[in-house]
Amino acid sequence: MNLTTLRQQIYTIGATVSGSNGFYYEEAPEGVSFPYIVYHLVDNLNERIAVGAHTDNFIIQFNIFDKRISTSGKKIASATIEAVALELITKLDLGSISIPNYGTLYFKRTLMTPSTIIEDGNYWMVVVRYQLYITNR
Repeated sequence: MNLTTLRQQIYTIGATVSGSNGFYYEEAPEGVSFPYIVYHLVDNLNERIAVGAHTDNFIIQFNIFDKRISTSGKKIASATIEAVALELITKLDLGSISIPNYGTLYFKRTLMTPSTIIEDGNYWMVVVRYQLYITNR
């Protein structure tokens, strides 16, 4: 299975989230504007072995980040990051992952955390996770 093609398919869907200032694989560049989304593939070797030789299993995790403290020191509500998370979920739930020579067996959201305060209270984060099973045709 070509992981580059899978990442491109995810990017095609995620890059259309209008409330985000960026959609990045693994890590956002320094100085990027908030809010932004970072996604990565979580390898679950045990489950991959369990589903069979012709089926690949992926966990795709999206981390959405936003500022919580403005430059003037005032607290910023989590409404913006929650709106970005909702738009991402809507697009992913309605979208499909299409890889040449593979069929999508299962693509389902398995986790969404509420807005969480991170890094000494300076940022918001929401985590969204999907499970993907694809089979070789």
